[in-house]
This record gives sequence, C-alpha cells and structure tokens, in this order.
Amino acid sequence: MKKAALLSAILATALSSRSVTAQMAVPTVRNVKPLVVGAGQTAAIEIRGENLDGASAIVFEDLDARVEAVEPSGDRVKARIVVPKDIAPGLRSFRVITPRGLSNAGSFVVGRPIPSIVETGANHGFKTAQRVANPVTVEGNLANGDEVDVFAIEMKAGQTLVAEAFAARAGSGLDALVTIFSPDGRELAADDDLFGRDAAAWVHVPVSGRYYVQIQDANGRNRDGATEGQTTRPYLLTIGEVPLVISAYPSGGARGATTWMHLLGVNLPEGLDFPFRPRADASPGDTLLRIAAEKGQANALSVRVGDGPEFVEPIPEPADDPVRPTPVTVPGAINGRFAAIDDGDLDFYRLMPAPGREGDYAITVYAARIGSAADPVVAVVDPRGISQAEDDDKLGRDARIERRIDADGLVIAVRDAFHRGGPRFVYRIEVEPIQLRRITAIADLGGRTVPRNGSIAVPIALERQDDDGPATILAGELPPGVSAAPVTIPAKARSGVLVLSASLAAALGPFPVRLVVRDVRGGAVVRYRERGRRRGPPRAGPDGKPEPAEGAVEMDRPQLAVAEPASLGLSVKPDEVTLAPSGNAEIKVRLDRRGEAAKKPVKLRLVAEDGGLDGLDKVSDATVAVDKSEHVFVLKAKPGLSPRRVLFTVQAWFEGGNEAQAVNAPPAALVVP
Repeated sequence: MKKAALLSAILATALSSRSVTAQMAVPTVRNVKPLVVGAGQTAAIEIRGENLDGASAIVFEDLDARVEAVEPSGDRVKARIVVPKDIAPGLRSFRVITPRGLSNAGSFVVGRPIPSIVETGANHGFKTAQRVANPVTVEGNLANGDEVDVFAIEMKAGQTLVAEAFAARAGSGLDALVTIFSPDGRELAADDDLFGRDAAAWVHVPVSGRYYVQIQDANGRNRDGATEGQTTRPYLLTIGEVPLVISAYPSGGARGATTWMHLLGVNLPEGLDFPFRPRADASPGDTLLRIAAEKGQANALSVRVGDGPEFVEPIPEPADDPVRPTPVTVPGAINGRFAAIDDGDLDFYRLMPAPGREGDYAITVYAARIGSAADPVVAVVDPRGISQAEDDDKLGRDARIERRIDADGLVIAVRDAFHRGGPRFVYRIEVEPIQLRRITAIADLGGRTVPRNGSIAVPIALERQDDDGPATILAGELPPGVSAAPVTIPAKARSGVLVLSASLAAALGPFPVRLVVRDVRGGAVVRYRERGRRRGPPRAGPDGKPEPAEGAVEMDRPQLAVAEPASLGLSVKPDEVTLAPSGNAEIKVRLDRRGEAAKKPVKLRLVAEDGGLDGLDKVSDATVAVDKSEHVFVLKAKPGLSPRRVLFTVQAWFEGGNEAQAVNAPPAALVVP
C-alpha cells in the first residue's frame, strides 16, 4: 500500500479524545537456527529477533509439533521441538508468545529425514570443495553476489545424483543456479528456475567417483532488492541419491475421495501413481504431499484440496475447438495439461452450472502455486474463439477472472503465455461461486497485541468497486474480556478504525479474529494484513524498484493476542484544532508512562494526510525527556492558507528505536475556516 493510502487508513474517521495504549516494543522474529529440522527429529532451535524476552510458548500455525522447553534470553529464545515423523517436508510457520503479545510469523523448513550439516564457508572451488555424505542437506549462505559454494560427494556408477536448492521458497533473496560437475571437472547438468527461482539438477552417474555440486546466484548480484541491500543469501541444498518429484498430475483432488496422481521425477519407481486422499474434514486449499519412495522421502510438493467435483482432461486430448468445447459442470475443479505442440496447446471448456447454481463465479487457474512450469492465461471466448475478456498474471504468475455463468454456460480458453507445453506444464482451474464484491475491507493487524486495561486501533481501508454507501465493520466472536464496538465508515469515505479493548481479567495469549462487513448493497469481503517478511521473488513497487523484503503481507489465519498492560498511552487535546491564516494553534500531547516507557525518552512526530500541512511552518519532531509527560506542538499558518479539514495523528517511539514500531494517538482534526 502506498504511503498516502496507508496514512489514510491510520487516520480514522471517528474522532475521540480517548487514550489508546499499545505495545511500543513489538515482539519480532527475524530468523531461526537451524533453518531445517528433519521429520521425526527432536531439535534444539534458537529463534532470534527483537523484544522476545519473557517468551512463554511457541505456537505452530500448520504443524502439529510438540515444544518441550522454551528458554528466553533477551532477544533470543531457545527451544526444543519434536517434529512428527509422518509429515510432509516443506516450509512451516510459527509465532512466539511473549508478555507483550504475539510475534510476527517466523518460519523454518521441515526437511527430509536425512542428515543435515552447515556449510563451512571456505568451499569456493574444486580444490577446497566441502566433502559431504550421501545423502545430506546443507544449510549454507552466499555472502555476496559472485560467490560460489562447492560440495564433493562420492557416487557409484548407475546411481542418479540429485541437487535441489530451497531458498526463494523460504524467503531468501537467492536466485539459485545449481550445477553438477564430473570428477574431471566437466559440466554434466545445470538448472536455474525449476521451482520458481529455486533450482534442481540431476545426472545419471556414468562412472564411480567424486562428483561436484556448485551453487551460486544466477544473476551474480552484489546487492539484492529482495533483501533490502543486504548481501547474504541463505539456502538449503539437498545432495545425493534422493527422490525428486517435479510435478503431479492431476494436481489436486476432492476431500474425502482418493485421487491417483501420476508423479514425474527422478529416483522414483517407473510410472509411479500416488494415492492422494485428503481427510473429509480437510480445509480446501493448499497442502503438501508426503511421498515415500524406495530411495527415501521425496521433496516438498504442493497440491490443492478441492471441495467439489473433479474433472481430469482425458488422454488423448479432445479437439481444441471453441465450437465443441469440453463440457464441465461447475462449481468444481478442472485438471489439465498443455501438450507439447509447435504452436502451443489451447484448451476450451464450456462451464455449465449445476441445476439451480447459475450465478457469479471466480475462475482461477493455478500453475505456479502448484509448482508447474506453465504461465497460464485464461480468456472468455465467443463461438469463433475470439477473446472477450482475459487475464494473465492477476495472482502473480497465475490467472483469475470473474464472470456470471447462466444456464447456457460460459466458454473459456486456457493457454500458456509463451505457447509452451509438456509433462511439466500442468494446470488446475477452480471454479467457485462468489458474490461479486462491491467493497473489499483491508484490516491492518500489524499491532497484533491488545494490552490488558487498554486498547488498540485496527486501521481499516476500503477498496470500493461500485458502492459508495456507508459500511459497518464489526468483529466476530471474541474471547471473554475482549470487546470491539462496531464502526460505520461514512458514504464515499475509504478509511476507518476499529478499536479493540481488553479488560484486566482478559486471558493472556492469542485468539483468532474475524471481521464482518454489513450494511453494504452487494458483496463485501475482508482481507487481513500484517507487517512481515515477504516470501518469493521481489515485486516491483510503484517506482519500478523492488519492494523491500519487509512490508505488508497477507494473513491466512488472522490472530491477535492479549498482553500485559502497555507501557505507553497517548492522548491529544483538543480533538479539533482551528487555525486561521497567519495565526497560531496549539496541540497538547499527553503521555501516560508505565514500565519501560518511564525509563526512556520518547520521540513524537505530527503526521497528516499528504498535503494536509501545506501552508504551515514545518513542525519538527520532538523529544520528551524521561521526567516529562507532556509536549505542545505549535502550528504556525502562513498568509493565504487555503480552507480545509485535515485528519492528523501523533506518532510516538523510543528515542534511538525503530520508527516502524511507533504507536499512534487517536486521530484529531485540523480545521482552517
């Protein structure tokens, strides 16, 4: 979100002189060591970050792991975790519970049940290559853009050597290039982007001997926008005779039913078909496959769990003809694959609603999300096959379009954007009924913590499609002692704030939160965001440069937490300030100090919507000494100041601390008559 839009979200439309308290020292997870823990292992991990002192527990969002001990020490937390044996490898998320509340999401990788080691850091060529066992997972790091790490492994003739990098999928800035060399230094195989920006190469070993695996940055960058200019690029590199699954077809199945998936890869039994049977109560969406083969546990592979009928494109494919498209009943899922033909495969489907199910639908084509090499394009076409509306990259590299499907059906066409095809070019189309959204409410849960006997303000931003009317936001079921008054955002307004409060009797710890939008003439949805570390390749920002590695990220399972009473409260008086041209006005800021806030100077800054303070003398930041609890900002207007009504707030943070952890006073208004 742009700065102006973010500020508009922070500045609420409902004004109040009430003091809002919040934790200034937000618990933050930066990294975890080791980055990889094998399935079925008990591991000692160390979580590093900020404001983690007093940590009492670790909660996993998508992993049934057991935590045996938690030992906080300043900004580090040591713990012993037991990872279940029968679990699929892949990236897993966790949060740390502290007296200040719930941390942001940290992550580590559940690896294959094979040995793991740490890269030595001096292995930059064949002569100094680090010798490793077969198989092994190496946890390493490239310190600069032109560095290479080399590993030596003994292999026997007839074996298949695999080298798989796991980096970008874990949030690293590395664009991995993996190369395998023969004992005499000849290049045998190389790969750059088999799994997005991650790489995997393999070779059938012709003769026994010592082979070399090299990993480097594909672009040789010295500075990487994905890591905000930092020059470190962590990675995991699995080396050895291990199974490697490249894709599965079909790439999903209905919960409670068995789908036989054909697996494409190496070190797998020829023609392996895998029975995929998600539980009947499984949540629809992404899941990781756990695939065990004769040569061990395979790598992580993401597939989809469906909630309706599944259609699999027949082999051989039907004629690709818009006049005779393949009929498919919806809602449901379509599993297809682009064939390797000269001018590119084009698949046509007529989506026919089940009886009584006419209405608005979202048509989503997944490829990148399921590890496919395809870059799909979806189009609504007429009987001649001419596109009437289409999408390419609405969901990153995947596509989505929303249309009404009546009793006569809707014809769509899907293709690869670059007219490619082959066994790895699978796709999955999920067709789901929706209520066309007139309003999308975006809740910024970046604070994450409601202090006992205090409140936090949750900024709400509205994205309006074709509804300019009022919208009321309210919270769903909350735990005892936590409350939230509904807030109505006026007609045409695009921002508001929901205030959540906790009593002294509220139980400490995390709780789920869901918001509801009502009083809207049509559909409305809520999306949740927090400040965190973005995963995957850097995206271009409004200025064309890569976005920083940390920023607003989507939350699938929104949570807040009740914490101990906050250390600082802020209030502003008056809540409406009148300032005449050439005149002066005062804004008095009151600090309610407790705990750590009573021991540190506090920085204050006056902020307003973009352009709101034009025509005033610059208002400098202020520092409030430890023994002070008030500050007065003086506004001085220049002659000819134009009439306006501007919302503003005061931000506060500890001197020398992180401004990103600033708390905001309740909003007030500046009126120029």
